[in-house]
Amino acid sequence: MRRVIAFVAVCIVLAVPASASGLRSSTVGVTGPRPVINLNFANISGSTVPDASGNGNGGAGKKGPVGSETSWSPTTKTDSRGATAVVFAGRQKQRIEIPNRMGGGLDVNHFSILVKFTLNESVDTDPAHQRYEFMEKAGSFWFNVREDTTPRYRLRVGGFFNGRATDTFTGNRVIANHILTWAVATYDGAHLSTYVARGDGTHLALDRSVAQTGTLNTGATITGIDENLVVGAKHRKGHAPGGTGRNEDAEAFFNGTMSRFLVYDTALTQSQIASVIR
Repeated sequence: MRRVIAFVAVCIVLAVPASASGLRSSTVGVTGPRPVINLNFANISGSTVPDASGNGNGGAGKKGPVGSETSWSPTTKTDSRGATAVVFAGRQKQRIEIPNRMGGGLDVNHFSILVKFTLNESVDTDPAHQRYEFMEKAGSFWFNVREDTTPRYRLRVGGFFNGRATDTFTGNRVIANHILTWAVATYDGAHLSTYVARGDGTHLALDRSVAQTGTLNTGATITGIDENLVVGAKHRKGHAPGGTGRNEDAEAFFNGTMSRFLVYDTALTQSQIASVIR
């Protein structure tokens, strides 16, 4: 009888969801691709934003312009699906910076970037270049929402392929104001693609796919510095691409909330994306 009771107790423990933090158990204990970054917004401590991927790719909150940036302890709220979301105030120049601690672990070639967010279009944080940045690893790859499209607020993903920048890709779907949304970008060595889904993961659809080949460069190759991967802004510490000397720059600050942020070092298929975002 004691053995039966003990076995039942163990089963009950194992049946408990993997986390009460809002992180999906679909990224834990499963086969297939695993993220290299999975930011854990529910367990932020001061300016430290931990990484739930197991790769140690946590980030640090920063705010302010180049030369006078300070530490930032992100404010959080609950999104419309009950998950913890970071609130980015673009005018405060807030971002999360993730250093390349793994000695190349963030220098991906193929990739998938998955972001669950709400965009607040009321604040134009980048009047010069007209973009809200989800992420960028300067001199390597990036993903953003553009304001300089017709109609406005469409996705763009790009990178430095074989030493040259490609950023003319623009999606077709318009990102709605204040609506919880999933945006996904992938590169598989042959195509750059974007996908959009509702905040609950349903209605996942291909936004656009264009032919693209080449090997992604790294920040160290293009800007002379092993650049941070920055969530919520563009922040380049090295020289301008193709230039010399130092030319640090921070711009294109995201404005809104972000409740999931994942990066894979492979291109997920549409069915794999669907399994992650639901």
